[in-house]
Amino acid sequence: MKPKKIVKLTALIGGGIILIGGIVIGVTGLWPVARVGASPITYAAFRDNFMMVDYFYRSNVRITGGSDQAVNTNEVQRDLQRVTMEGLIDRILIDRELKKRYTDDDLERLIANKIEGVDLTSETMVEAMRLMYGLEAEGFKELVLIPKAKQEILEGNLSLQNGTFSDWLAAQKTEASILVFVPSLQWSGDEVRVR
Repeated sequence: MKPKKIVKLTALIGGGIILIGGIVIGVTGLWPVARVGASPITYAAFRDNFMMVDYFYRSNVRITGGSDQAVNTNEVQRDLQRVTMEGLIDRILIDRELKKRYTDDDLERLIANKIEGVDLTSETMVEAMRLMYGLEAEGFKELVLIPKAKQEILEGNLSLQNGTFSDWLAAQKTEASILVFVPSLQWSGDEVRVR
């Protein structure tokens, strides 16, 4: 084969691999929308959490007798995106700290102890999860219960050391290397802001 044909063939194969990889990443939602240090926040995680936050907000508006059409405004949607991103950043910082303080087995046991009293199969709870969050039991556990249990574990640990969670979190946010790739949001050095 001639060198030009080899280069063209290599470029064609390389381009095909990149295209297929891009399609797979695009379909699965694995591309990053933010980064906290080396930890990415994927579009899939952001989307799932945003959908839950949006559903929860709409549910609260409906319960109070309002119309959830106001939730569709750009201002409200961007603020919900901001809250979602802020929460995901907080979760990564909390997870990092818990990994420093506990082994995987100990942390798993502590989380199980925190959520063991919640009966996700009761008729009332199933209805509440659907009504307020638009989630089934497994989604509710992953998106709400486990992150809340982790936060409470860290809060308890910090309070035993005469610290406060809010002070710890504020310090972590200012020290962390955080990049947000969502065009409507930006990292200000200590919080997520709407552009």
